[in-house]
Amino acid sequence: MAKLTTELSSATYECMVCVDKIRQDASVWSCRTCYAVFHLRCIREWAQRSQTDANQNTWRCPGCQGRQTDVPTEYRCFCGKTKDPLRSGYFAPHSCGDICGRLREGTSCPHRCTIPCHPGPCPPCPVVLPPKPCFCGATTYTVGCGQPDPGVACGTTCGKVLGCGTHTCTQPCHAGDCAPCAVRVTLPCYGHHAEEERPCGDEKRGDPSGVSGGYFACGQTCQRVLACGCHRCAAPCHSGACAPCALLPEAVRTCPCGKHVTDELLARQGKPPRASCDEPVPTCGERCGRPLACGLDGHVCPDPCHTGPCRPCRMPRTVRCRCGAEERTLPCSNIPEPAALEKGGEDADARAITCGRLCRALRSCGRHQCGRRCCPGTAAAHECPLPCNKRLQCGLHNCERTCHKGHCGRCIHTIYEELVCPCGRTFLEPPQPCGTVLPPCPHTCTRYPLV
Repeated sequence: MAKLTTELSSATYECMVCVDKIRQDASVWSCRTCYAVFHLRCIREWAQRSQTDANQNTWRCPGCQGRQTDVPTEYRCFCGKTKDPLRSGYFAPHSCGDICGRLREGTSCPHRCTIPCHPGPCPPCPVVLPPKPCFCGATTYTVGCGQPDPGVACGTTCGKVLGCGTHTCTQPCHAGDCAPCAVRVTLPCYGHHAEEERPCGDEKRGDPSGVSGGYFACGQTCQRVLACGCHRCAAPCHSGACAPCALLPEAVRTCPCGKHVTDELLARQGKPPRASCDEPVPTCGERCGRPLACGLDGHVCPDPCHTGPCRPCRMPRTVRCRCGAEERTLPCSNIPEPAALEKGGEDADARAITCGRLCRALRSCGRHQCGRRCCPGTAAAHECPLPCNKRLQCGLHNCERTCHKGHCGRCIHTIYEELVCPCGRTFLEPPQPCGTVLPPCPHTCTRYPLV
């Protein structure tokens, strides 16, 4: 600001358009971005000529090349409050002498400039914000209003408690979160079958009750002794207490098939009621009749009442192949689940009943045949996976889509270089889509012909 004021006061500042000195009594215009000063007449002609040559509604400042929308038509002071400011020897040329009052652009400062109308940027705000703590909070610092605040590292040890809740950060005062705790501990799984070395603090995320004493599930069978004292937990390694024994007398009220009450069956056999979980559960001898795992209506267990799970369903079932061309009769348990067939995709297709019929239908591109055995005929199955790779209209790149119908569309690449005609008066500024053609130049060629 001081250098610009001195040059304007001594009439040594040059206009970038006409390269002539700007006198103190001249009408000027100042850019709000770079604060360069121009003759009002020069910058008005520059703006009008730029809009005409580029056939656009904007023009560029000769100093910073920033885009402007309005063509300067008035001579105003630097703060913009006074039109045609009077010349005075008490303040800078082209200044109104009043308080500037402009907001400091590009900052968050809410205070207005308090010095007289001046060229160039406003000085930093003199207001000092309240003290702020450093990254670790050990010391404080101050920063001016509107000034960038990257934070201050005091240089001492951070000392913040890490995520483990036990150790503290040993790094110097720093921005952002502290690194995870580097201490590693060895802890058992929930059922004490295995041990793993994990970062300190992982045990805090284990079982809150602390009953299991571990922090991860190893995947093995729990095998902890149940509360009954006779059986072990058959569930996978888990947190918390094990479920009650499923064979307790109060938990088993009927025979395995559910048709008769256990106490009645034992009374018929002349036996007392079950007193503990290690006593066998009586069976009624009738047909089991429990629904099988296939879940289909009418598919029930044909065996006599029994303990434990039922055998896989062996009832015959007729199903069609994946494409529907053939039928087969197979045991129900050998047929894929309906849910697996409905999902589609490679996993379900591999489990489905297939035949040897080749699909001759065209794929989605309309050019290639499907060729799959026992094709389900869905739209997803007929998507063409082959690359298109056709040359695009730009002549530089190939189509990156999979094989498809119709035109490939425009090139997705972008040109980051300015497109200029040979005389340099017609141009397109980057970025532009690849393949963009420069429009014909309407100006007369000024180059000399080659002899």
